[in-house]
Amino acid sequence: MPSLRNAFASDAARLAELSRQLGYPSTEAEIASRLAGLLTNDDHAVFVVEEDGEVAAWIQVSLSRLVESPLSAEVGGLVVDERHRRRGFGPLLLGAGDAWAKERRFAHARAVQRRARRRPPLLRARGLSRGEAAADLRARDRLTALQSRASRFRSWIWPAW
Repeated sequence: MPSLRNAFASDAARLAELSRQLGYPSTEAEIASRLAGLLTNDDHAVFVVEEDGEVAAWIQVSLSRLVESPLSAEVGGLVVDERHRRRGFGPLLLGAGDAWAKERRFAHARAVQRRARRRPPLLRARGLSRGEAAADLRARDRLTALQSRASRFRSWIWPAW
Protein backbone atom coordinates (compact mmCIF):
# COMPACT_ATOMS: atom_id res chain seq x y z
CA MET A 1 0.00 0.00 0.00
CA PRO A 2 1.47 3.39 -0.96
CA SER A 3 2.38 5.87 1.77
CA LEU A 4 3.08 9.60 1.61
CA ARG A 5 5.96 11.05 3.60
CA ASN A 6 8.55 13.80 3.64
CA ALA A 7 11.69 13.03 1.65
CA PHE A 8 14.83 11.97 3.49
CA ALA A 9 18.46 12.58 2.55
CA SER A 10 18.73 8.82 2.00
CA ASP A 11 16.25 9.11 -0.91
CA ALA A 12 18.78 10.95 -3.11
CA ALA A 13 19.72 7.98 -5.30
CA ARG A 14 16.10 7.14 -6.08
CA LEU A 15 15.17 10.80 -6.71
CA ALA A 16 18.04 11.04 -9.17
CA GLU A 17 16.89 7.88 -10.92
CA LEU A 18 13.32 9.19 -11.22
CA SER A 19 14.52 12.59 -12.46
CA ARG A 20 16.45 10.88 -15.25
CA GLN A 21 13.20 9.25 -16.42
CA LEU A 22 11.98 12.72 -17.38
CA GLY A 23 15.23 13.76 -19.00
CA TYR A 24 16.81 15.68 -16.11
CA PRO A 25 20.21 14.00 -15.76
CA SER A 26 21.53 14.32 -12.21
CA THR A 27 23.85 12.18 -10.18
CA GLU A 28 23.08 10.91 -6.71
CA ALA A 29 25.70 13.31 -5.30
CA GLU A 30 24.11 16.31 -7.07
CA ILE A 31 20.63 15.40 -5.83
CA ALA A 32 21.97 14.75 -2.31
CA SER A 33 23.57 18.19 -2.24
CA ARG A 34 20.42 19.93 -3.47
CA LEU A 35 18.19 17.90 -1.18
CA ALA A 36 20.32 18.78 1.87
CA GLY A 37 19.62 22.46 1.28
CA LEU A 38 15.91 21.93 0.64
CA LEU A 39 15.22 19.71 3.65
CA THR A 40 16.56 22.30 6.07
CA ASN A 41 14.71 25.25 4.52
CA ASP A 42 11.13 26.01 5.60
CA ASP A 43 10.43 27.66 2.23
CA HIS A 44 10.62 24.25 0.51
CA ALA A 45 9.01 20.85 0.92
CA VAL A 46 9.80 17.56 -0.80
CA PHE A 47 7.29 14.74 -0.46
CA VAL A 48 7.55 11.18 -1.73
CA VAL A 49 5.19 8.30 -2.26
CA GLU A 50 6.72 5.04 -1.13
CA GLU A 51 5.43 1.62 -2.06
CA ASP A 52 6.92 -1.70 -0.98
CA GLY A 53 9.94 0.10 0.48
CA GLU A 54 10.74 1.97 -2.75
CA VAL A 55 10.18 5.63 -3.60
CA ALA A 56 7.76 5.58 -6.53
CA ALA A 57 7.16 9.33 -6.95
CA TRP A 58 8.18 12.74 -5.62
CA ILE A 59 7.12 16.37 -5.63
CA GLN A 60 8.94 19.56 -4.67
CA VAL A 61 6.91 22.59 -3.58
CA SER A 62 8.58 25.92 -2.89
CA LEU A 63 7.71 29.39 -1.74
CA SER A 64 7.78 31.80 -4.67
CA ARG A 65 8.58 35.42 -3.85
CA LEU A 66 7.95 37.72 -6.80
CA VAL A 67 7.83 41.51 -6.86
CA GLU A 68 4.64 41.61 -8.91
CA SER A 69 2.69 38.85 -7.17
CA PRO A 70 1.68 37.83 -3.67
CA LEU A 71 3.42 34.89 -2.05
CA SER A 72 2.61 31.67 -3.83
CA ALA A 73 3.62 28.05 -3.83
CA GLU A 74 5.29 26.64 -6.91
CA VAL A 75 5.54 23.00 -7.89
CA GLY A 76 9.16 22.79 -8.96
CA GLY A 77 9.14 19.11 -9.81
CA LEU A 78 6.76 16.18 -9.93
CA VAL A 79 7.89 12.75 -11.07
CA VAL A 80 6.05 9.43 -10.96
CA ASP A 81 8.00 6.31 -11.87
CA GLU A 82 6.90 5.09 -15.30
CA ARG A 83 6.05 1.70 -13.72
CA HIS A 84 3.68 3.36 -11.24
CA ARG A 85 1.79 5.85 -13.39
CA ARG A 86 -2.02 5.99 -13.48
CA ARG A 87 -2.23 4.71 -9.90
CA GLY A 88 -3.11 7.99 -8.18
CA PHE A 89 0.37 8.92 -6.94
CA GLY A 90 0.41 12.26 -8.80
CA PRO A 91 -2.88 13.48 -7.29
CA LEU A 92 -1.72 12.27 -3.88
CA LEU A 93 1.45 14.35 -4.17
CA LEU A 94 -0.42 17.39 -5.53
CA GLY A 95 -2.74 17.10 -2.54
CA ALA A 96 0.27 17.19 -0.22
CA GLY A 97 1.55 20.26 -2.05
CA ASP A 98 -1.89 21.89 -1.78
CA ALA A 99 -2.00 21.22 1.96
CA TRP A 100 1.52 22.59 2.45
CA ALA A 101 0.61 25.78 0.55
CA LYS A 102 -2.72 26.22 2.35
CA GLU A 103 -1.03 25.87 5.75
CA ARG A 104 1.10 28.85 4.76
CA ARG A 105 -1.92 30.77 3.40
CA PHE A 106 -0.39 31.43 0.01
CA ALA A 107 -2.54 33.33 -2.47
CA HIS A 108 -2.15 30.68 -5.15
CA ALA A 109 -0.01 27.82 -6.33
CA ARG A 110 1.44 27.16 -9.74
CA ALA A 111 3.26 24.46 -11.62
CA VAL A 112 6.13 25.37 -13.91
CA GLN A 113 7.26 23.08 -16.68
CA ARG A 114 10.78 23.76 -17.85
CA ARG A 115 10.72 21.53 -20.92
CA ALA A 116 8.67 22.09 -24.04
CA ARG A 117 6.25 19.21 -23.59
CA ARG A 118 2.51 18.77 -23.72
CA ARG A 119 0.77 19.60 -20.47
CA PRO A 120 0.57 16.29 -18.59
CA PRO A 121 -2.91 14.75 -18.23
CA LEU A 122 -2.55 14.99 -14.45
CA LEU A 123 -2.32 18.78 -14.62
CA ARG A 124 -5.30 18.94 -16.98
CA ALA A 125 -7.32 16.73 -14.63
CA ARG A 126 -6.48 18.96 -11.65
CA GLY A 127 -7.95 21.97 -13.44
CA LEU A 128 -4.65 23.66 -14.16
CA SER A 129 -4.72 25.66 -17.35
CA ARG A 130 -1.85 27.06 -19.32
CA GLY A 131 -1.15 30.44 -17.74
CA GLU A 132 -0.81 32.36 -20.96
CA ALA A 133 -3.99 30.90 -22.47
CA ALA A 134 -6.36 31.20 -19.50
CA ALA A 135 -8.92 33.90 -20.14
CA ASP A 136 -10.02 34.30 -16.55
CA LEU A 137 -6.67 35.06 -14.90
CA ARG A 138 -6.73 37.96 -12.50
CA ALA A 139 -4.47 40.94 -13.26
CA ARG A 140 -1.59 39.76 -11.09
CA ASP A 141 -1.60 36.39 -12.82
CA ARG A 142 -1.57 38.02 -16.27
CA LEU A 143 1.86 39.45 -15.58
CA THR A 144 3.13 36.03 -14.54
CA ALA A 145 1.62 34.57 -17.72
CA LEU A 146 3.31 37.19 -19.88
CA GLN A 147 6.64 36.52 -18.25
CA SER A 148 6.15 32.80 -18.80
CA ARG A 149 5.33 33.34 -22.46
CA ALA A 150 8.40 35.54 -22.89
CA SER A 151 10.68 32.91 -21.42
CA ARG A 152 11.13 29.25 -22.22
CA PHE A 153 8.97 28.33 -19.23
CA ARG A 154 5.33 27.29 -19.41
CA SER A 155 3.19 27.87 -16.32
CA TRP A 156 -0.10 26.50 -15.14
CA ILE A 157 -2.00 28.36 -12.48
CA TRP A 158 -4.32 26.89 -9.86
CA PRO A 159 -7.32 29.04 -9.03
CA ALA A 160 -6.60 31.20 -5.97
CA TRP A 161 -7.82 29.87 -2.64
